[in-house]
Amino acid sequence: MTFLSKQERIVLAERPHGLVDNQTLRREVCAVSWPPVAPRGGVYVLVRVEYVGVEPAMRGWMSPDMNSYIPPVQLGSVMRAHGVGRVVDVCKSSVAVGGDDECPSLQVGDVVEGMLGMQAYAVLPAGKVSLVRQLPKSMPDRSTLALSVLGITGSTAYFGLFGVGKPVSTDTVLVSAAAGAVGGTVCELAAKVVGCKRVIGIAGGKTKCEMVVRELGASACIDYKGLSERQLHEAIKQYCPDGVDIFFDNVGGITLNAALRSLNRVAVICGAISTYNNTKMEPKDAPSQYMMLLKRRARMEGFVVFDFESEYERARRDLSAWIDQGLIHVREHTIHGLDRAPEALNMLFSGANQGKLIIKVNHDQFARL
Repeated sequence: MTFLSKQERIVLAERPHGLVDNQTLRREVCAVSWPPVAPRGGVYVLVRVEYVGVEPAMRGWMSPDMNSYIPPVQLGSVMRAHGVGRVVDVCKSSVAVGGDDECPSLQVGDVVEGMLGMQAYAVLPAGKVSLVRQLPKSMPDRSTLALSVLGITGSTAYFGLFGVGKPVSTDTVLVSAAAGAVGGTVCELAAKVVGCKRVIGIAGGKTKCEMVVRELGASACIDYKGLSERQLHEAIKQYCPDGVDIFFDNVGGITLNAALRSLNRVAVICGAISTYNNTKMEPKDAPSQYMMLLKRRARMEGFVVFDFESEYERARRDLSAWIDQGLIHVREHTIHGLDRAPEALNMLFSGANQGKLIIKVNHDQFARL
């Protein structure tokens, strides 16, 4: 094979304080070390990264908090990201470890997914990637689905709703960030797959709210823009007169407090995007209505999708079938160039994206393998 002398990557250069910028996530041009120097045995793959997903959780991964569900990204390291790419070479080490289970049969040209990182090429043990599969019959070549509905995004909605919320058809489901990638899928699952009695979204702006009802099947959608916690609570009471059986929360802050006042059964805490860029926690950011959990015998449960990794295949199979049946929309927002990583991450916090945010890696400025 031809040796690729250079590639680009995005590294975590410093811990963020507020919004992420080019000082936080820095673009570097570096050499690609292939074949791997002193491999630890087994099979290694060189993957040409084609797309990477952008997640709100990335902001937390940059934090130095060692008590989180996943270790923080180290300073100077490639920014962690789930990606899709193509195998361009396979290296079998002369130092074999384990059996065939640790050495998946991958071939040049295979389309794979995994934590490839924000870089143009990734060198990884073969066991760290998997073939992109179970794509819908209606979209057999849409590999980006492994980053959106069939990836972490779809699995988060699937397991958060079904694994934690456990909805039934008589439930009222309230979803914050309902126009977002995860929240939108939750709305469709609750409204179209389960057929819940009432699915109410919360989103920012008239256009987004109309889309949540028109495309995602929600009964109604509350525009939170300009509302105080009290006003938001009043709106929730109006649209959820029997209370909220399941609150799927991606936002936190005053949205969580307003919803807790109407909670009947369970709040699924998927995220708190309203607080991720805060340099310090304010009183308004902390749950102040937690006594409602006691009064209603309800519960509030934190949820991390990685806990369900052993069940991902089931989620992909179901989600793929529901796409083919027209029950779930594929909403992806693609931008070009790894150098736009800081901009892309901040788009999530401003609500500028329309669907799952994905970066297409630009390989044109470097030699091809």
